[in-house]
Amino acid sequence: MKKTNLILLSMLLLSSVLSAQESIMFDKQFIFDNHGSYPRDLKQTPDGGYICAGGIGFSMYDERYLLFKTDSLGELEWYTYSDSSGVNSNLHAVDLTKTGGYVGIGSTQDNPDWHNSGAIVMYDSLGDTLWTKQYAFEHPSIDGLYSMIYFNDGKYTSDNCILAAGSIKDDNLGSDPNPIVVKTNIAGDTLWTWRLYNTDNTIIINSIVETQEGDYVAVGRADMPILSEDKTYAPQRGFIVKLSADGELIYLKEWTDIDYNLFDDVAINSAGELLIAGTYFNHPPEYPDDENFGFLLKTDSYGNTVFFKTIEYGIGLHGFTVNVSSSNDIIFVGYFAVPLTLDWKHDVLLRKYSNNGDLLWSKNIGDKEAYDWPYSVITTNDNGIAFCGLYSPDTGNYSWLVKTDSLGNGVYSDGWINDITINDYDQEIHIYPNPANQNINVQFLNEHNRFNISIFSIDGRAVKHIENSSNTVYVGDLTSGLYLLKIDYDNRTFTKKILIQK
Repeated sequence: MKKTNLILLSMLLLSSVLSAQESIMFDKQFIFDNHGSYPRDLKQTPDGGYICAGGIGFSMYDERYLLFKTDSLGELEWYTYSDSSGVNSNLHAVDLTKTGGYVGIGSTQDNPDWHNSGAIVMYDSLGDTLWTKQYAFEHPSIDGLYSMIYFNDGKYTSDNCILAAGSIKDDNLGSDPNPIVVKTNIAGDTLWTWRLYNTDNTIIINSIVETQEGDYVAVGRADMPILSEDKTYAPQRGFIVKLSADGELIYLKEWTDIDYNLFDDVAINSAGELLIAGTYFNHPPEYPDDENFGFLLKTDSYGNTVFFKTIEYGIGLHGFTVNVSSSNDIIFVGYFAVPLTLDWKHDVLLRKYSNNGDLLWSKNIGDKEAYDWPYSVITTNDNGIAFCGLYSPDTGNYSWLVKTDSLGNGVYSDGWINDITINDYDQEIHIYPNPANQNINVQFLNEHNRFNISIFSIDGRAVKHIENSSNTVYVGDLTSGLYLLKIDYDNRTFTKKILIQK
């Protein structure tokens, strides 16, 4: 009986501890020595706190490496930034080392020639710099000509090495940036580099991860197709590169399911599948106006599409960062603008999807007084979510750190709510013609007998509503201009911008 009571008491205590952990939520903005700053990346530390890395600005041409540490409640424990002035230096990634220190990966011009170089900085557990190294490589065929390098992401690898990825541009040749991956040992000495040479194309790696097998997967964007000789179609295309632990190319793939797209971030789930956050674009003359939307892509380990979700919210959404929970749920974070007629700035869209791509919940984070940019998101050891970024009201630029519970609930301010914009667009509906004059036609991929249609002016005023609409909608009574068409069907909502042109 006493043993049973002890077990029950232990279960109650464990439940209480888990409940207390789940309740950890905060929204913190930091200013360091009265200078504007931002963190580009974060990781959770073994003590439950957070390490964040980015940049701190002293003047237009004086930006320095920034590293700061908080406890599990988001309270600042320490911060440090580099001493060199008059140079542009920033960190785009941070990771924990096996010795309890931190490694930062970024770029710098802290050299006599102000030459942009890739940079790796090694810190101890208290943020003191152990060493700093710069990376610039000679042109393969021109002696003495070095390249400019920008490291956009990096990792501390499972084999006790450092990985950095980004772009490289041959100095003084007028060439476009091409992708580069660099692997070093723990002392920062280069082990190998992988480069792609394409002189007529801008190709940049934005994010890189390590697979369970010890290979590396990087994603990014290309201004024009990489693999095709035809450079006249579908500019701005996302791509995936997979490399072995020794730097050998396993595959390079372009994503062609949607034209005009880019990849911003990649994560890997327990099955080795890739989750990619990105942005896609519509351009005239095929569309009435320039538009951008977020999307979430899932591929298998070979880069083949499993599914993708295109996501519209506000007036333009960028899919910026992605991560995966221990149960393989997908965390998507982007930022969006609101209609120009409203006195409101950029906000954050935080969403969780199931492993199959079903939307579980959605949160808007921000306030009307600040521009909010999220840069990196993680899942935490209490099953919550944390992201870092830039919080920028009129009073300056603040480093921003937000922690929510597993349902996205937190103590943050609610962002702008757009109740006439779709939650998810699975490309089930085709609207034509667009532009329209007298009528528009609504074509469903699968038959729907009952649906309602509403049309709003671009500033949100309702101008037409039809219950149980037919597939042909008369718009001849509307004046020329841009409108939002909203369709409610099967407990779902779809919206599309339409242009009335007479």
